[in-house]
Amino acid sequence: MDICCWCVCCQKAAQTVKIPCPPSASLSIYRWAYQALDTPLDHPLLPLIWQKFFLLYLARVPSSSG
Repeated sequence: MDICCWCVCCQKAAQTVKIPCPPSASLSIYRWAYQALDTPLDHPLLPLIWQKFFLLYLARVPSSSG
């Protein structure tokens, strides 16, 4: 899902519940992605940054039904 599509979905959901839509930069997965892409390839923490990104990316949203 690209950022533009996310913004449209967020705005519709925010209008439904009457709250402001947070900017994409405030979401932790976007911050981890930007950090991973900005970190030099030889940096010793780069594998941990990518690990955190993929933990967030592949996390399952708990269902309300159980």
